[in-house]
Amino acid sequence: MVMRNPQAALKHAARWSAATSLALLVSSSALAATVDRLPIGNGIGAATFRRADGRLDAFFSAPYAADDAGAPVRDLLFDAYFGARVDGGSRWLVTQPLDDVAFVDDADAFVFSQHDGDVEISTTLTGVFALAHPAVLALVDVENRGTRTVTASFPSLANFHVGGGADGTTQESATWDAARRAIVESGAGGAVVVVGLGNVVGHTMTPSNPFSLVQDNQPLPTVDASGVRDDVVTGFVFAPDDGALSPGERFSFGVLYAAPNPDVDLGALLADVDRVVVGRSARALVDAELASSRAFVARARLPAALSVDERRLAGQQLALLRATQVRDRADRGPRRRPTGQIVASLPPGIWNITWARDLAYATRGLLDVGMVPEATAALSFVVDGDVGEYASYVGSDYLVSVTRYFGGGREESDSNAGGPNIEWDDFGLFLQVYARALDDGASDRGDTAALAARIDDVKRGVADVLVSLVGDDGLLVADSSIWETHWEPTFESQGRQQFAYSSAMAAAGLRSFGATLAARGDVDGEVYRAAGDAIAEAIARQLVDDTNVLAACQQELARGDAYLDAAVVQAFTRGVVVDEGVRASTLDALEALRAPTGGYIRNDAGGEYDTQEWLVIDLWMSQAMRDAGRVHDADALLDHVTTTGLHELGLIPELLDHDGRAAGAFPMLGFGAGAYLSALVERSASASAGEGEGEGEGEGEGEGEGEGEGEGEGEG
Repeated sequence: MVMRNPQAALKHAARWSAATSLALLVSSSALAATVDRLPIGNGIGAATFRRADGRLDAFFSAPYAADDAGAPVRDLLFDAYFGARVDGGSRWLVTQPLDDVAFVDDADAFVFSQHDGDVEISTTLTGVFALAHPAVLALVDVENRGTRTVTASFPSLANFHVGGGADGTTQESATWDAARRAIVESGAGGAVVVVGLGNVVGHTMTPSNPFSLVQDNQPLPTVDASGVRDDVVTGFVFAPDDGALSPGERFSFGVLYAAPNPDVDLGALLADVDRVVVGRSARALVDAELASSRAFVARARLPAALSVDERRLAGQQLALLRATQVRDRADRGPRRRPTGQIVASLPPGIWNITWARDLAYATRGLLDVGMVPEATAALSFVVDGDVGEYASYVGSDYLVSVTRYFGGGREESDSNAGGPNIEWDDFGLFLQVYARALDDGASDRGDTAALAARIDDVKRGVADVLVSLVGDDGLLVADSSIWETHWEPTFESQGRQQFAYSSAMAAAGLRSFGATLAARGDVDGEVYRAAGDAIAEAIARQLVDDTNVLAACQQELARGDAYLDAAVVQAFTRGVVVDEGVRASTLDALEALRAPTGGYIRNDAGGEYDTQEWLVIDLWMSQAMRDAGRVHDADALLDHVTTTGLHELGLIPELLDHDGRAAGAFPMLGFGAGAYLSALVERSASASAGEGEGEGEGEGEGEGEGEGEGEGEGEG
């Protein structure tokens, strides 16, 4: 063991009482929703709308940021929204405040309400999985809640940017398709189809710009073709048959926004629209989409003893994972294999990139609730990916990206003055979920035969690579690890070091993979399991200080630097470090990382990003506390994340800032949705094993055990 400096010892010894931490958690749970843009996806495209006014303000032809280097996915939309003309008044509804915004249970769908006098207007937005193209559907329900009949019509506006030029507005054209009641707009940047659903009584487009006409209370003239011009804007007018709404009368209509899947052409989209959309109402289409999403969620094996809030948030996380995972995209050679990947965050989250680490946590969450086909698709994306660009750093050929992937499936790593990020934890995490998928595939949960056929590739490209990366001290050699310190030291970073997290994930991965192979009669299983055991022993020998605290990395410990990192609790939850004294002392020391908002910051390295609360750390700490018998603290943290997610309209953000507002990227998928599902399942497993938790919400008879003092993507 290594002595740490006295100042660090005093800092690490500080521990908040359970009562204090619970009070902070309760206080932080009262925060109001702070996310400002909300995601809609269908596994092929992604869109966002503004919580402030309800307008769609982004529409992407893929969930990920870029197909390859220099090939970013284009945002095709400036904005799209609806208006109201009631009793002679005329306004766009984006000028009217939203009375309420909510997510639809078990669906990546949102509903918001507004009013114009006595006319109540409710809009539902959802992705469209029935189409094999990027598509968003808006359903508008109108009701006259007054006591007199009003005249009413409802215009719509769509301002897509599918032309040329820097902003995509030059040389666009639009035409009216009467058979489909659609407007087709195209240009050098692509094409979109906007379909009117319901009683369409008018359609227009530039040169008769609907924006200014509605704003000025002018009629919308019928225009069938825009001609080729800059910045084309299009719109419909919807109205009841008699142009009036009597008291209590309801009226519904909608708009479908769709773009061709980039792997096909406009004709394929129009054929798909004919098959799925034409002849159906917006209500029928939305109901079918919600039913499809709910059927997906119903397949999950969620724990039975969830609170109402937990069940709601869990359903939303499953729906978000469904909306995120790339589907139905053509595989066009080794650098065009996008299907199956799960990005770290949907737009508007800035991490709409597939990190190997985040994908592993998302996959683990899917496996934990029995969604083996989806997990298998994610793992297949990895084993079929195009990697090897950093072989000079790894020292051999390898199978899993050292950092992340372009949407097309090619490996990517971000670089700065310290060089690229090279992360060994990706390999260990992959082995864990790969082994788990093979184990589940051997049961009644799904077919993983194709993954099993790649065992030899995984041996050579992952397990053997990890073994080759073990240094003379028994730990993995230095890497960038989970918080992405980059390779070389800079003024802001120490660069690569021997991080406990990377070695712990390697130990857990080799053990899991070895056990799976041994169960299949493969003699290599014991070799890998023994390699994992040896790394675990080295962690206990090299990375635990004189007060039994597991340090973030060997170099920080040797220097006597601040070396607290909450990521090390994964060494306990994955069974790599099993010493009860080390676990208790480390959890005590990590109380120094409590944030004012109630949860935990990620480490004591300092810096704005590090010192905000990390929701994934809260989830990991919850499990570690539960395993240590600190059930009240564990439940409080899980409740805190649940409450935060519900207040943020079903989205688990990357961070909470110092005022408790959502920060960083949101929604997080691996570090949010996947980690949350795993936390619920792990709590249930702990309760079933009788480890200090009763039935339901943790109020059972076993709570008192071990509650005493110490007894028991990003992507930076």
